[in-house]
Amino acid sequence: MKAVIICFFSIYFLSESTDSYAQDFDFGTESQKALEYYHLAWQQILDLGEWTNAEESFRKSVQIDPDFLLAWSQVGRISNDPEERKFIFEMLNKKKSQLNGFQKELLETYMGSLEIIDLKDRGLPVHPNLGKAFLAKLYQSSQSFLKEYPDETYIEAEYIEAIHSIYGAKSALDSLAKRNLLDKSPFFISYRAMLQAETNNFVEAHKSLKILEEVFGSSQRPALSYTKAYINKEEGKLEEAEISLKECLKLDPKHTLAKRMLLNLY
Repeated sequence: MKAVIICFFSIYFLSESTDSYAQDFDFGTESQKALEYYHLAWQQILDLGEWTNAEESFRKSVQIDPDFLLAWSQVGRISNDPEERKFIFEMLNKKKSQLNGFQKELLETYMGSLEIIDLKDRGLPVHPNLGKAFLAKLYQSSQSFLKEYPDETYIEAEYIEAIHSIYGAKSALDSLAKRNLLDKSPFFISYRAMLQAETNNFVEAHKSLKILEEVFGSSQRPALSYTKAYINKEEGKLEEAEISLKECLKLDPKHTLAKRMLLNLY
């Protein structure tokens, strides 16, 4: 039964992340194949927690279409090379005038994120106003975008993250319920579990974790280990959280969120 669940998961989400997305919004590329890799990368990083595979997919996307600026912004965000990030940021800054509408709005939002990521990775302070400006931009651009393209799952994921960061876990949980997102992707099940833990509703958090385990079946996914770690951390079970984080990083050494949590666990 579990094998059937994971097989269905793979077919359903891979098909949704290609054909249906291409019909809705092109994200600034005319290449269907580049767009498929772009959405595959989002699935890998958000649904599965596979940062290494996501980076490879984003890079394939820009190899296919070197003018795919939104894909380049994701390469910059996931890259661990400061010089590469600087090059990409400067390139995007020069070329962003080529875009308009939602393509440009999303690119400018991702460039704000890229700037913050670069500062953190260099060990430099991030001014609070910079973080607030990015979150406000992310919230506004995602909200506007989703009014026109309500089925773009991974834009919706970042929208929920913006609500969480700005208004708190309770507001994000309310939005998840109101928007009926749990059937859209495993990310929302994982995120609900973490939000429930953050609001000290540990019984429901573990129920959500159980659902996520059933979705993944026998497949080992970094996203599942990270979700376990997050719940354990909120429960104060730091040793159990450490075990899950190390398991996550064994599955994918590039999982940046797991590395940060492990670094600041104790």
